[in-house]
Amino acid sequence: MGEFNELRLPDFESLLNINFDYIALGHYHRPIPVKDHAWYCGSTERTSFNEHDSSCGFLQVDLSPFSVEYKEIKTRQMIKIPPIDCEKLTVSAIYQKLEPFCDDNINQTLVSLTLNNLDVDTFFKLDSNKISQMFNKALYLEKQLKRTITNSSSQECSTFLDALPVEFNRFIQSLNLKELDPERLIKTGIDYLESL
Repeated sequence: MGEFNELRLPDFESLLNINFDYIALGHYHRPIPVKDHAWYCGSTERTSFNEHDSSCGFLQVDLSPFSVEYKEIKTRQMIKIPPIDCEKLTVSAIYQKLEPFCDDNINQTLVSLTLNNLDVDTFFKLDSNKISQMFNKALYLEKQLKRTITNSSSQECSTFLDALPVEFNRFIQSLNLKELDPERLIKTGIDYLESL
């Protein structure tokens, strides 16, 4: 696969002139035979939204007589919402676009949401907490907010971007303030932001 830290193993059976009954391979998350008796077994859990449409399961291997059977198991569903182009959308229009995805189908699921082409003004007006509340039936919500910087480039924002008062609080808490009272600064700043 060309992945970092990937190992390519030589054919030990040919090198050592021996035959294994079965070779169990790991890491690749789909059941794939490399030889009749050498298989990637798949995975019992998805670890990335890139696998949202893959099944989960394991291999049942019998050595005598030899057989390999894939056993699919039921796991928590992953839902990857198609990316939403927000180039000409207001904040309220974005919330309206999200509403159809917030039904009972997402109950206790893992959900991935991508908002593309947010202009700077809309980006800062979006309330990340409100979006999280809209998807409160989901077990986990991954948010990707991509804002437009120029006509030809976009920048991906942290999944954990929150409302301005929350982000301001985090920012002040991250500073090493010695001469100012951070709690007073936070209160003053949040009062100002909420008055806008």
